[in-house]
Amino acid sequence: MINHTMSIIHTTIAILVLLFIGIDSKGNHLLQDSPSNSYRPISSKTYDQVLDILFRQNEFLPNKAIWSIVIRFKPSSGVETQIVIRRKEEKVEVISFTPKNGSIYSQLNSILKQTGIEDAIKMAKEIEIERKEIKTSLRQVNYWHTSLFRSISQSARQLSEYGKELDKTGKESFVVHGAIYDCWYEHLLNKMSFSLYDVGDSQNTSMARYNLVKWMNILRHEVEQLK
Repeated sequence: MINHTMSIIHTTIAILVLLFIGIDSKGNHLLQDSPSNSYRPISSKTYDQVLDILFRQNEFLPNKAIWSIVIRFKPSSGVETQIVIRRKEEKVEVISFTPKNGSIYSQLNSILKQTGIEDAIKMAKEIEIERKEIKTSLRQVNYWHTSLFRSISQSARQLSEYGKELDKTGKESFVVHGAIYDCWYEHLLNKMSFSLYDVGDSQNTSMARYNLVKWMNILRHEVEQLK
């Protein structure tokens, strides 16, 4: 029964991802606004590599902070965002990254259409990112830290319950045109990460299926208010 449940869960996750990224007749991934079928869209691998470069992922993971949280939003439409929270011995850091000229995915497809070359390093040089350091209190950062683990625990139970329900009924609902929510956490030498697919409406956090996604959207709104 356990193996059967896990098989169904894995199949469901695969279907959700396919619904988000899309697959054309040639097996190409179609993220966000699909470009013309006259040329291939940017690959998911290159897209993620460019995001890592632009959002300076290597600068924060690994790092010398006591702990750090990195959350990344990849909507099916709209602009990508990354927020970094770092707790050091004597200070805290909160940094947000957003593209200056709209969706990174759309910009990458425009570059690919013009050049025909899919090179993450070269493409990243063509895209401008706005980096903002956010001033906030240690109390606020500690609250985000504590509530993160609460949301992770709740989401784990939700995933378990959804799996049981799927195994029982054989039915599952799907979110179309949603978003991928990535979260990385490090505490000294300990690391964990999560990637969830959920509704893409960040303005209405109550619509999200998973509590970790709700937490990410609430945090994003609070950071926006601090800018």
